[in-house]
Parts: sequence; structure tokens; C-alpha cells
Amino acid sequence: MSPRSATCSVRVPLPLTRGHDDGHSARLLAELGPATDFTGAACVGRWGLFDPRGGRESTDDLAERHEAAAHLCGTCPLPVFARCAATARALPKARRRGMWAKHSYDLTTTKGNPP
Repeated sequence: MSPRSATCSVRVPLPLTRGHDDGHSARLLAELGPATDFTGAACVGRWGLFDPRGGRESTDDLAERHEAAAHLCGTCPLPVFARCAATARALPKARRRGMWAKHSYDLTTTKGNPP
């Protein structure tokens, strides 16, 4: 795969929709509905960076993708970032996958996940 720069200096493997769980984040937010208003969030339209690991994606590729996602999280307005973190905490543990509020639930052990 050839690399491409995201909106930061982190290199992101392309294509973003190959090898990971494409569409998971967008589907989950649609399912959660209007209670999760992420208007103004840095991640809008870049869901692929935040999706969980797929079966064909290497740990290194996932780490790179989630590093780019974490960079975007760092540019998010604080109220939206806080809403994202609260949404992740409200999800059942089994549904906390991918990147939420600068935390990759796919790169930590269950013991390392926030409550």
C-alpha cells in the first residue's frame, strides 16, 4: 500500500477503506441518533480513520491510522471532545471499538480501557 498524508504529519496507509472495518463509526453514530450531536467535530467526514481494526489490517497500520485520528481529536473543540468521551463511556464495553476521544479501544487491553 502506498502512504498518503492525512491532515497532519502522520502517514496514513491507503486505501483507508481496505483492511479495516469500513463504515463502523458512521453506522454507530447513525444508530445513536441525534443525542450524539458532533457538529463541529474534527472527525466529521473522516470516519475511516476512527473505525476499529479489521481482519486484514496489521497492528502497525491500525496504529498509524489511529495516530492520525488522535491528531484530529486534538484539534476538536473541547465541548465536542467531551461529548465524544461521554458517548464512548456510555456505550456497553462490547461496543467500544475504534477511536473515541483520542483513545484507541483496539490498541489497548480491556484492563487499559477507561471505565
